[in-house]
Amino acid sequence: MEYLKLIGIVIIVVGFACKLDPILVIMVAAIVTALEAVVEHPEGDIAGVGGGSEH
Repeated sequence: MEYLKLIGIVIIVVGFACKLDPILVIMVAAIVTALEAVVEHPEGDIAGVGGGSEH
């Protein structure tokens, strides 16, 4: 589901096209994108980020 990562962009484009409140559109897009990230990585594992040594 690689395209699901782009749902926030779709929400912003549709919200602006419908001339909705920009702040509301951006906040909703941010929340939906964050929820999608939690669903994709529920354990919050970011061990591969940063390239630090494992202890």
